[in-house]
Amino acid sequence: MEKTQEIPAPFDQGIPDYTQQLFQLKSLLDAGILTQEEFEEKKKQILSLL
Repeated sequence: MEKTQEIPAPFDQGIPDYTQQLFQLKSLLDAGILTQEEFEEKKKQILSLL
């Protein structure tokens, strides 16, 4: 049986998943893909799950 190698998630350095999501959202905001409004809405959704 052949072993498959797992590909690590971006920023995977023992950082909690919600923190990774916030970093990714911030990157999208900085790149102009998300508006400030969209960023704040998604951030609020993520933080409400804690």
